[in-house]
Amino acid sequence: MELVTYNLTEDIEVSYENILKMHFIPNSNKLALLKVNSSWRLFVEIIDFNSSLKAKITLDNKLRFYYREFEHNTFVNYSKDLSHLGKYSLTHIFEFYLSEDLEFIYLKARFKKTKEEVCHFKIDFEGKVVLEKIEDESHNPLDDYCFLKKYLVSDNFIFLDLEDFSEHDLADFFDTVFYKDDFLFLRFNGDEYPIFSLPDKNLLGLVFFDRDGNYPRGSFNVFRINDIKKPVLLFSYKIDDFGSNHIFNSSGNKILYYYYIDLCEIKIKIRELSKNDFENAIEFTLSFSKEDSAPHELFFSDANLILLVFYDRIEVYNIHTLERISIYNRDIGTSYCFDKNKLFYIYLNKLKMEVLA
Repeated sequence: MELVTYNLTEDIEVSYENILKMHFIPNSNKLALLKVNSSWRLFVEIIDFNSSLKAKITLDNKLRFYYREFEHNTFVNYSKDLSHLGKYSLTHIFEFYLSEDLEFIYLKARFKKTKEEVCHFKIDFEGKVVLEKIEDESHNPLDDYCFLKKYLVSDNFIFLDLEDFSEHDLADFFDTVFYKDDFLFLRFNGDEYPIFSLPDKNLLGLVFFDRDGNYPRGSFNVFRINDIKKPVLLFSYKIDDFGSNHIFNSSGNKILYYYYIDLCEIKIKIRELSKNDFENAIEFTLSFSKEDSAPHELFFSDANLILLVFYDRIEVYNIHTLERISIYNRDIGTSYCFDKNKLFYIYLNKLKMEVLA
């Protein structure tokens, strides 16, 4: 691991081509960037905002990132195909995560040999792959996932332990908890279950909607899972509502989500996780042009701000006045992340940080 000093506004230049993922490490003041160099080698940069140090970790040589869509760019040497140099020629990174205790780096990626497969990688801070696991064909790589501190959770309730890559199937547990709500029936009929999490508090949110049952049909539920053998149901409430893109605020006492009113209009709702206040939602509508698209991700600040991520910008709204207070342009399709009050994004090939208070 190499350590160098940096200047955020001058020295950290990134671009669409070579930055693949961002991750703000929980309960720290560190940002991790997953990048690729001109020889298809992957490396991680960890930016420490307390010490003004930037650590660089070059990942195992058997991991190469080979993505043909980068060919219109100039940062990679295309004079020869380098994909054969690594054991794994990765074509897509699904997940990038650093443990809160800074013990390991986790990647979930697609690679191709005789056929396309998906693999999990655990990597130490010297860049060495210490554990790898290829998913069997029963896993759908397009399943929704979210993180707890030490687990990757899929929407079919398979918990992947990030320490040893053992799998724990909790589907029967959730079926038992919700058996009165035809939970099992809904799952086998292809309905979506929004799952969402707050990793540093080990909170897992689960929302499902009974399209055929009695009113109220929506069920909002929050579990604390410090021990996967003993998930604790902290909150459960039924209301005739559903939505998508559910998220917690950083304190874990509110959730935010939205649903479509029309093709170019969505309604955003914020609910407090209190049985006395849950039905009293803060809500407002947002319209956008036909040429635009709905926000594909939302963030929720404890400073009563909502961040809506569009393809080319990030908009910030005050939830009390419902006014838009900021717009941050971003390079189209580039990575970004948000943690509590810090927003990181890329604009004009520069890494930008905004502190929202």
